[in-house]
Amino acid sequence: MGIIVLAIIMAILRYSAPEVGGKRISRRAFRRRAMAIGLTKNQARLLVSFMKEVQQPASLLANTRELNRVLAEALRDCSDAENPMVKNRQLEIYKIKQHIDKVFVDRGNVTSSKQLRINQKITFQQEDGKRFSSWITANLKEFYCVRVPKELEEKSTKWRRGSKIRHFILSIDGEEVVFESKVLGYTNIMREPSIILGHTAKENRSLLRKHRRRAISGHVAIYLVRIVEKRRKQVLSSNNLAGTLIDLSPGGCSISSRNPLDLGELVKLVFEYKTGESVVVFGEIVNTRAIDRTRSIAHVMFTKASVEDMNLINSYVYNLG
Repeated sequence: MGIIVLAIIMAILRYSAPEVGGKRISRRAFRRRAMAIGLTKNQARLLVSFMKEVQQPASLLANTRELNRVLAEALRDCSDAENPMVKNRQLEIYKIKQHIDKVFVDRGNVTSSKQLRINQKITFQQEDGKRFSSWITANLKEFYCVRVPKELEEKSTKWRRGSKIRHFILSIDGEEVVFESKVLGYTNIMREPSIILGHTAKENRSLLRKHRRRAISGHVAIYLVRIVEKRRKQVLSSNNLAGTLIDLSPGGCSISSRNPLDLGELVKLVFEYKTGESVVVFGEIVNTRAIDRTRSIAHVMFTKASVEDMNLINSYVYNLG
């Protein structure tokens, strides 16, 4: 009798083991594969704990919809948001997504404007952060055409020939794929006023930011931070400067402001990413550029934030929960 029970237990263990690439694999082997792509030991163990409801665990080691579904479910299970251990678990879940996002960022995604499809939705972005929705009207060997945004149909507001404009599409995993194309002229495609653009490869995301970013628009209060030499104490300015958020990522953000900010300036930012959800972060100005005589754009790299606020930022950027 004991031998029969032992045989049943061994069979259960064998056939309940996860599969990767169609082959049975132990949890230990899965952890090794997870760590081989750069996940930490704790993150690998956490990912293993999510495998029981996944038929193909290999999907958890790539940027797939199955990974998003499993991580979203894991975040919903972390219901006690006031518990510090739960907050840290939520942050680790987002870090898993961030890392796999970076490892597999270019796989299966559009890398050239020649791959854009007719009627595919795109979004133009101006220097001041304003965005206009449009769609592809034609795509030929030498150039492609995009419907002129309805907000810019008047000739006085159109982009000049020879100028470069940025637009983006959403990739299969929700990432913004950015293109910068040269304006060749204007035409009509099936009675739709269209702008003719020269083909280009997508921008290298590593030049833009290490983390995924997402467009956002909202007020941000900017406090300048001064370092007092005695005891290296940080002192906040009493008055805050007004700005507008353009985009947001777990690593930083872009801000449009009428108040010039200096390169290397330390700042405290307070903003709402949605009604009733205030976020406080500290950061450093790593790049600035003027967009006209009165406004400039500053790129901020985050240097300090609470676990709770980082979870709020991640929640907005990755939209898993």
